[in-house]
Amino acid sequence: MNSPRPISAAALVTDIRSGMTEAELMAKYGISRKYLTKALRRLVSLKAVPHSELYERSPTYRKSCDDIQNRRRPRVDVSIPLPIYCVESAREGLIRDISETGFRVAGIPSRIGVVRTFQLSVEMFIGFDPLLLIAECVWEETRGAAVRYPVAGYDIKYVSEADLEALRKLVQLLLLSKSGEWKTLR
Repeated sequence: MNSPRPISAAALVTDIRSGMTEAELMAKYGISRKYLTKALRRLVSLKAVPHSELYERSPTYRKSCDDIQNRRRPRVDVSIPLPIYCVESAREGLIRDISETGFRVAGIPSRIGVVRTFQLSVEMFIGFDPLLLIAECVWEETRGAAVRYPVAGYDIKYVSEADLEALRKLVQLLLLSKSGEWKTLR
């Protein structure tokens, strides 16, 4: 099931606070559990409902937050434009999420198993020179309805110690900017 129409944040918050179950919400809005999870996270990012309230009321939201906290390395969704440059293809894409061990990039076509060298500009965040990351594509797909674009997930295979330290600082900075979504930093 996909969302057949946009969902009003105010209506969803009202339904949650009225005590509707997750099954009732999915049926009412014609959405899957995955889409419900995205909608709940969006409510928190919009500050339409506090993280703590959803964490108590929604088992799906609680599980998604606990899964993130239990990861070996925290991953953070990147909601601002964070460009990344692929050296081999001379193409620029945007980081969609990032951790110390991998990242998701949109806008650069790839294939599973391909190893690429990337430059990640971080000076606007932490004052470091661009990071050099060598990463292997572990999944790829095409997304978008009106405009199709490539998205791929990469595991970082090599990063220098200095660049790894800068990457850790970037991830921590991005985690801190996501107020209320993570209780602790690991």
